[in-house]
Amino acid sequence: MRRTLVTGMLALGLASTLTAQERLTTDWGTFMFERDMGTTSGLVAGAPDSVFKAVQALLVEYGLKLKDDPVARQLGANRQRVTRRIGKQPVSDFLSCGEGLTGPNADTWHVFYTMGVEIVADAAKKSRLVMSFTAEAIDVPNGRNDRVPCATTGRLELQLVKRLRSAFPGTT
Repeated sequence: MRRTLVTGMLALGLASTLTAQERLTTDWGTFMFERDMGTTSGLVAGAPDSVFKAVQALLVEYGLKLKDDPVARQLGANRQRVTRRIGKQPVSDFLSCGEGLTGPNADTWHVFYTMGVEIVADAAKKSRLVMSFTAEAIDVPNGRNDRVPCATTGRLELQLVKRLRSAFPGTT
């Protein structure tokens, strides 16, 4: 009896997790999000320089430290460290680095992210956004130095897509 109850609860938990993931990905439209690769790409109905500024503003809002090249319309960061929060939200909202006894590793370990964003002119007054977001976590607080790969949750990328849609009508 107990086994059936536990199995049922696990199945229910798994179903709710899958439903949450489906809800997360329902608003991507024509944007392509590949969680395993940490990449996002799509067309934005705006001039490349304007799109670059909008993307840069959002990433600065979150406190992500990126080097910029406005001429090439590129933003990048290589192994930048974050601890506990990205902006005002827990790191685990954006990156999944496994779980420990105290909760998500991303919220207590040191996380090193690598991000690249490029905006390329595509068609008349349209731009192509290509973004890569990967990370790894190290349990420095507990004195360990093993590296654990992290996967993006897609929330940062989805917020970026939503912001671009509101700033540039016609973006799908």
